[in-house]
Amino acid sequence: MAKNQPSYLALESTHIGELHALAQRGSGFFHICGSEVPSIIPKGLRQTWDSAVVINSATAGSMAIIGHRIDQNAVKMDHHPFVIRFSGLMPYGEGVLIDHAAFPGRSVQLPSSSVPKNYYRDHPPFGLSSGSTGQLPGSLYQAFDIAQRALGSTSPS
Repeated sequence: MAKNQPSYLALESTHIGELHALAQRGSGFFHICGSEVPSIIPKGLRQTWDSAVVINSATAGSMAIIGHRIDQNAVKMDHHPFVIRFSGLMPYGEGVLIDHAAFPGRSVQLPSSSVPKNYYRDHPPFGLSSGSTGQLPGSLYQAFDIAQRALGSTSPS
């Protein structure tokens, strides 16, 4: 599959409460555990995510959820960026999930062959577990930007 392939996901009423609850935590970024990943992320993929980073950007009018997917075969953790638009604290429209995202720092070596659940929430790969959007590590900013640009492009109906 080609790199940076967008998959557009429709926002349903069941997703709004979950996304709104994440948005209420404030602007900036923070880590969440795998069980907190919202259901708009397809179940099969969601089950592979150890944890995720949430980025609330009022200036961009969107929220990103960048999943930490454990790839035992490659002995790496990969980032999977998802972005959805927000107005105030309310999500709307559709979101975009980027398959096979390509950006520096997308993959991080696993610390061992057996990674405990929520390892990357408790041991953020870029050193910070939370902060302002200005403190966002470069790799996470690039993941957010790739998805943001795809969401801004014309998506299929």
